[in-house]
Amino acid sequence: MEIANQPIFPDWLKQLIESDGPDIHRSVLVSVLESITAKANDGAWEEIDTALKNVLVSDLSSTALMTLLRGTFRFQVKLEAWNGFRDAVAA
Repeated sequence: MEIANQPIFPDWLKQLIESDGPDIHRSVLVSVLESITAKANDGAWEEIDTALKNVLVSDLSSTALMTLLRGTFRFQVKLEAWNGFRDAVAA
């Protein structure tokens, strides 16, 4: 059952929400990075950006997503929500 007004997250982001704690398994991070990279290569920047805008950092089992994206300049340039997400993780 979905809660009203709760954002629906893409599968790649759900992996970071549903994983067990901060000791997230490396294979999950690799899977997330591969999924995001494929989305970016297909030009699905809006999906990635919307997910970053809507997710609460406190809901993530790991903030490694920020680290994964930080090393990729094109994510920083193409995603409007990048700075806000980065600042929320750093706070």
